[in-house]
Amino acid sequence: DKTEVKVEMKSVNSRFLEINMRMPRKLLAYEIDLQNLLKKKLNRGKVEVRISMEEPFSQGKDFEIDYGMIDALKELIASGKLPLEEKFTLRDLLALEGAVVLKDKAEADYEEPLKEGFLQALDNLLLSREREGEALKNHMTRLLYELESHLKLIREKMPLWKKTYSENFRNRLMELLEDKSLIQEERLEFELALFSEKKDIEEEIQRALTHVEAFKRDLDQAGPHGRKLDFLVQELLREINTMGSKSAAYDLTKEVIEAKTVLEQIREQLQNVE
Repeated sequence: DKTEVKVEMKSVNSRFLEINMRMPRKLLAYEIDLQNLLKKKLNRGKVEVRISMEEPFSQGKDFEIDYGMIDALKELIASGKLPLEEKFTLRDLLALEGAVVLKDKAEADYEEPLKEGFLQALDNLLLSREREGEALKNHMTRLLYELESHLKLIREKMPLWKKTYSENFRNRLMELLEDKSLIQEERLEFELALFSEKKDIEEEIQRALTHVEAFKRDLDQAGPHGRKLDFLVQELLREINTMGSKSAAYDLTKEVIEAKTVLEQIREQLQNVE
């Protein structure tokens, strides 16, 4: 009926689902239903919806005329109590408060065409998000393999680090002790083994690699999983921080820092994942 409704949508990063809708007053009755349609399709993101409406002026408005007021005014003029002309112009009527009121027509049924346009816009938004999501998945997969390579390098360098640490500790002890006979070799080996055990990071590496594999599997699955991936990143960060606290070798610490850098990139990109 010559009425046009335009629906525009956009979404940006957000940990939760936030919906902001702007629409003409006469469409506000449909706002809750439209929000529920969004909630069925989206789980995360700050979504802005703008609905505009254009319709012919005559189609949406009606003149409401208070004929009783006008007749009463005519009677007053005819009685001579008001020295006015009996003839009214349109300007006179419009100036007379309440005599002629411009009101919206009874609400038309916009529900079906509005929902149809709304769902078309939502489908387009979802297609756009899917395209971006596929590119994001590829990027995060590359970052995961990079993180995995750093973790494997840490595992490879760990035995060398433990051996170097033991040798340095022994040499330093020999330098500090004047009487070398005070050292009991078996006791020294026991203490070094005990200390090395406390500094061992094999368990942290294994758990971190397990989290990386779980991350990869989740990326390949359908459905929203951003919160679960957030949790995996937190667990990975905990394991890598523990590795850093136990490391005293430059090469090992360097790989830990590189791993944390990659993990931070993953965490930033994860904000875009539903």
